[in-house]
Amino acid sequence: MSVPQVSVAMPTRNRWAMLEQALESALGQQGVEVEVIVVDEASSDETPERLQRFDDDRVSFVRHDTPRGPAAARNAAIERARGEWVAFLDDDDLWSPRKLRAQISSAVANGHQWSYTGRVEIDHRMEVIHAFHPPDPADLTARLLSNNTIGGPSSVVLRKDLLDRIGAFDERLPPLEDWDLWIRAAALGTAQSCPEPLIAYRFHPENLMITAADRITKSFELLSAKHRGAAADAGVEFGAVWFARWVAARDLAAGRRLNAARAYLRCASLERSPRDIVRALGALAGERLEALGRSTERRMNRRPDWLERYA
Repeated sequence: MSVPQVSVAMPTRNRWAMLEQALESALGQQGVEVEVIVVDEASSDETPERLQRFDDDRVSFVRHDTPRGPAAARNAAIERARGEWVAFLDDDDLWSPRKLRAQISSAVANGHQWSYTGRVEIDHRMEVIHAFHPPDPADLTARLLSNNTIGGPSSVVLRKDLLDRIGAFDERLPPLEDWDLWIRAAALGTAQSCPEPLIAYRFHPENLMITAADRITKSFELLSAKHRGAAADAGVEFGAVWFARWVAARDLAAGRRLNAARAYLRCASLERSPRDIVRALGALAGERLEALGRSTERRMNRRPDWLERYA
């Protein structure tokens, strides 16, 4: 097999139905040679058997007999990566066929070492519930010290030599290890932003940001200690926006609507975010207005044409 241009790291655990679609989107990339390294975190469903029968020499598999977490799984894939670039695709996310080619071409043309892209967020019916527009790279470092404004790993592709310099994912920080890596990448390499929504992030009950509340609190404390000095030098409070939104979502889920509204208003002030103002009003007005707001946002967000292939 020839040396690929891009190595795609894919952690997975007990999600064969979603993994199969994610694999399809990785192998369907246009205009770029890829290898896909799937790291199976001790799956007990049909995943191991299906992977063994998967017939494509661009795909290789690593098996962890004991779950070590997505950060360790991605690191295991990075160790085996042969490509000039490394990309990450979570097993519940999807890519546009143009995703890698668009990111790499624009990054190379402008002399950048890594790239991130816009996204749509979808539900179990593949309906778009939110469109995310990526931040301007001009003030990326400072913004990342206040909030994970890039989002999850599936958005990012980095040159392998940059990744070798900054180091891999910090396995102490689940599930915030991606935020930490973006901060380190922004400190040592310049980034290219692709505004087009080239990934689909799927919301479902097993999302780690939903299920790992205790781990998130502990990891945020470690992450704050790691980057608090850099944030102070940049004149920002580390994680202020991210933490306010996290607390607001938890307060809203627990029925503490006034507290949630205050937290969302703080986010709106820190980031000049109209969406957080709407969230604050929804928290105060109750579930019916919240539902109306979500319904309105769904109607305003067009589903990208490329997503039709998975619908």
